[in-house]
Amino acid sequence: MRNHFGRPAGDPLTGVAATTSEPRARSAASERRAAQPRRRPSACSVWSPGFPAPGYRVRMRIEQVTAPEELRLGADLFDQPIQAAASARFLERAGHHLLFAYDDDRGVIGMISGVETTHPDKGTEMFLYELGVAPPARRKGVAAALVRALAAVAQERGCYAMWVAVDADNDAALATYRRAGVNEEAVCVTLSWELAPSGTTP
Repeated sequence: MRNHFGRPAGDPLTGVAATTSEPRARSAASERRAAQPRRRPSACSVWSPGFPAPGYRVRMRIEQVTAPEELRLGADLFDQPIQAAASARFLERAGHHLLFAYDDDRGVIGMISGVETTHPDKGTEMFLYELGVAPPARRKGVAAALVRALAAVAQERGCYAMWVAVDADNDAALATYRRAGVNEEAVCVTLSWELAPSGTTP
C-alpha cells in the first residue's frame, strides 16, 4: 500500500564517499558564515559527491536542524510560511527529524523531514514527510543524498522501513526516490479530513 524505503539489516544506506578535491579559497561570505555557531551535525553528516551520474557533482554538508531559529535559513524550501509554534513543537519532539543540506558558503540548498511512526503490531518506521531542493541545486544529486541521509537516521533509530507517498504523475519525485533505491508498491488512494481548530465552529 505504501512506498517503503527498506533494506536488509547491515546494508549501507548512504552509499556516499567524501570528496577528495583540494579546498578552494574562501569567499568573504564563507568567512562570515564560518564565524556563525556550528550546528550539531547528524550521525550521517558527510561531504558527498552528487548522485547518480559522474557528470553531476556538488559539495554539500547534511546536518540536523535542532533550533527553530535555524529554520529561517531554509525558509524558501518550505511550502508555506514557517510557523513559530509548530516549528518549536516539531523540533522538540522525539522522533521528529529535519535535515538541511548546506553548500560551501553555508547556504541551504535542500531539506528533508521525517517522522517516526510506531504501531503495536508493526514496530517503528520512518515517514518521509517533505523533501525540497533549491532550484539552482536541482538535478545534481542533492535530493537523493538527503533521502539516503534520512534513511541512515531511520536505520540508526531502529526503524524497520521508511516510506513516502507520491503523486503518480510526479515524475521528478519518482526519479529521485528510484535513484535512492526505493521499493515500489501498489498505487493507493489517499483520503483526508479537514479539521477545524479546537474551539471553533466548522
